[in-house]
Amino acid sequence: HLTRRYSMSKQNNLTDFLTDVANAIRAKKGSTDLINPQDFSSEIASLPSGLEIVDMTETTATIEPNKVYVWGMVESLDITLGASTDENDFFAFRFRCSKPTMTSLTVNGATWADDTELDAQGKPVLDLGSWYQCEIKGGTSALYARLAHYIHFADSNVEAVLLANGVGDGLGVTYKDAANLASISTWFNGNANITAFSEFVNFSGISELTQYAFSACSALAEIALPASLTSIGTCAFTGCTALAEITFPASLRAIFSFAFQNCSSLTKVLNLENTKVTKIADGAFRYCSSLAEIALPAGVTSLGYYAFQNNSFEEITLPASLTSIYSSFYGCGKLKRVINIENTQLTIIGDNAFNACTSLAEIALPASLTSIGTGAFSGCSSLQYIRIEATTPPTLKSTNAIPSTIGAIYVPDESVAAYQAATNWSSFASKIKGISEMPAE
Repeated sequence: HLTRRYSMSKQNNLTDFLTDVANAIRAKKGSTDLINPQDFSSEIASLPSGLEIVDMTETTATIEPNKVYVWGMVESLDITLGASTDENDFFAFRFRCSKPTMTSLTVNGATWADDTELDAQGKPVLDLGSWYQCEIKGGTSALYARLAHYIHFADSNVEAVLLANGVGDGLGVTYKDAANLASISTWFNGNANITAFSEFVNFSGISELTQYAFSACSALAEIALPASLTSIGTCAFTGCTALAEITFPASLRAIFSFAFQNCSSLTKVLNLENTKVTKIADGAFRYCSSLAEIALPAGVTSLGYYAFQNNSFEEITLPASLTSIYSSFYGCGKLKRVINIENTQLTIIGDNAFNACTSLAEIALPASLTSIGTGAFSGCSSLQYIRIEATTPPTLKSTNAIPSTIGAIYVPDESVAAYQAATNWSSFASKIKGISEMPAE
């Protein structure tokens, strides 16, 4: 009889359980071949006697060995194990909860609390609508017991990948399996079948997504990142062309290079502004051609090379903490407004920073600016004027940094002569005017 609670939280207990199941199958087959736990279901089904699946309605029942008893939605279960003398006997039952908290589950008169959350009275708390499977090996003489709370994956392809990489027990992946997993490596890289992975939110042991983790998952349209995530690796989602939306956890600290490059269907990037990210790395959102808006975290100091190249947003608000922009907005042809840039700590506008931003009509640059790179505003064919608050002319690396068609360059009144005489600025001498000459808006 079950007179105490059984716990399968330790790995060695689970190993013993799986070993005993394999031994039972070999004994019935009269074989000594090794058996992969992932093949248990098919191996059992192939036995001469097989395993009978018994659909149940009564919630008080005696169950017999070598059958699987299945209940649908139930509020409670009172199970008695039938008599057994064979140590290879295998009891199993499967049920689904019909109450938000199902607290009445007994086996041979004892409260069942294996691998479950317990309430204040020490009873199991089971989730509404969730499936559980109980397996008891060894009859009543040598019990090995396990209660598994399986995740129901909306996309079975996800479960197949996890099982193939040793996650779960071969029958499914439990919530505990998910929480205990530290990494998914590159198991999903290049998978063209996966469409959704909203259950990823349950993988709370994962803090870092390795590089190429979901790269080239071309059908992946939906994923929910776990709250534990602190970094997204290089090219982690590169080429996920069906991905439409991503919500970042507040714990996130780093998005590495090209993490979302070529996510051409990405329209929403949510909660980025509430993360701890300080740098948008090179190419992080490059060629996200459907991305119409994005809000940056207050702590961002640097925008990397081609970070937002060829995106479709019309405006971007830059945080006051920003100190450098490289070729970050190259080819953003719809960008009309760069908000708050004049209030940042910006010192460097790198080569090609706003190259080919053909809709940008005006921009105001901060007093902290010290350098403007080659091609920084090249191809900004709609640019009417630049306003610069810096009293000392920033280094202008090349005359092609500013389009020749620009209407005016407004600088502090006392610095007009210095700008007109400075290297490369002198090519725009006739267009350099004092800020006081700017027309009223």
